[in-house]
Amino acid sequence: MFFAQIQLKEIPVTQQALSNVCILKNGTKSIVSGYDGKLYVIDLIKGAVENSIEAHQTFILAMSYCPAVNLLATAGWDKKIKLWNAQNFTLEKEIPAQLDKINALAFSSDGKKIASGSEDFTTIVWEVASGNKLYTFRDARNGITSVDISPNDKWLAAGSWDKRVYLYSLEKGNLVSTLTGHYGVVTVVSFSPDSKYLVSGGEDNQVFVWDVEKNARKFSFSTFSSPIMDAKFFLNGRFLFVVEKNTKLHVFDLNAGREVDVNSLAKATVKKIALSDEKTYLMSAREDGVSQLFNIKEYKFFDCLTEKMDSFADLKKPKAEFETSDQYNKRIREYNRKKTLKLKDCEAEYQLMLKAQKEKEEQELLASYKYVTFPVTIGNYNADKKELTIQFNGKTFTVRMTPDEAKSLKANEKNAIFRGIERMNNQQKEVINFELIHPVSNKKYPVGDQISPAQDKILAKFLQSQQQSQTQQVGSKK
Repeated sequence: MFFAQIQLKEIPVTQQALSNVCILKNGTKSIVSGYDGKLYVIDLIKGAVENSIEAHQTFILAMSYCPAVNLLATAGWDKKIKLWNAQNFTLEKEIPAQLDKINALAFSSDGKKIASGSEDFTTIVWEVASGNKLYTFRDARNGITSVDISPNDKWLAAGSWDKRVYLYSLEKGNLVSTLTGHYGVVTVVSFSPDSKYLVSGGEDNQVFVWDVEKNARKFSFSTFSSPIMDAKFFLNGRFLFVVEKNTKLHVFDLNAGREVDVNSLAKATVKKIALSDEKTYLMSAREDGVSQLFNIKEYKFFDCLTEKMDSFADLKKPKAEFETSDQYNKRIREYNRKKTLKLKDCEAEYQLMLKAQKEKEEQELLASYKYVTFPVTIGNYNADKKELTIQFNGKTFTVRMTPDEAKSLKANEKNAIFRGIERMNNQQKEVINFELIHPVSNKKYPVGDQISPAQDKILAKFLQSQQQSQTQQVGSKK
């Protein structure tokens, strides 16, 4: 294997086991939960625990974070769901939720719903604002171990001790499919970012990737030697990260449908992992109370690196029979040195590509900006207020001007121009910055709300190009 995660920090958190981990939306902090009932806020820059919160009186088994509303949910042995403000970690709501331990939580993407899975065999969907039940599902024949809501808020998945995965419609509140194939407890379910796929892992040392619409398996992976602890999609679902009980982390390229890397994360079992696409981080929560932070940026440049590293792939071969340990270690150091340089090259190429792509998009957007004219009705002039009324598109506006300006405008009303700037905004056409142009003085009078060039840099470029064009026209006439 050519790739390996680079550990950035190893952070001792507590003496007891950690149960869950999430990375907050700013990417500078993370939250881990422990069997001691506490939440720990970790500063990822400093690599240290910043704060601890007495969240529950006993084990925290489940945690979910919603960046859209910056809410954190926790639950566990006490059968309660607690909702926390992830800015200041004040308790916002407490829901006496289920009849037995709550093993799993999952927010909808908008933060309006949260699902909980319990050892009372039920999966319940709650309305966050009111704390009321929306749906209660009782299809499982044993306790629920894991739940997830698809990013498009259309599906809910629940894994169970009964070795099944239950797929529900959040729109209709009904069971859509029961996915079978595991012959051990299903320990994790997780949707891909595009909501098309669902991964499930189990104590049977197997991982399945399911096509949600077809209710069918797309991939089956059985290269594991111990139970699956967690599985997460990465980079828009191209990669799948799977951690098993023996601490090995496996990376699968789903474009190719094969494993591309495997490494050992730690000596202690990793309970959960969290991935951050934006920061390209992987963070772990371990049984020994330690959390690790890894840089997984190299997967962002996977194709580029694979091509560039091909020329020195032999450096990563296993230790040869007649090779000393010093020789082997020297070879691996040289391999890592070259890989680091190639990674920098790939990142530089990626930044150039992004710059070129951004410039192209800006040029295409700039081309959508143009002046368009409209018919306008000139109304009466109020000499006391020095205001002229005009009517456009069924609305009445007032324009301030001197009596002489108003008099000459009304005398040449047929030559007056009323125009706006047409542009594309969020793939929709709109017209902004209406103005009345005096037919004699060419003075411009803004009408209605105006967007300044400082608010829209494409508008600034458009106005600059118009000014340059006018200057060139005047110069050619001279």
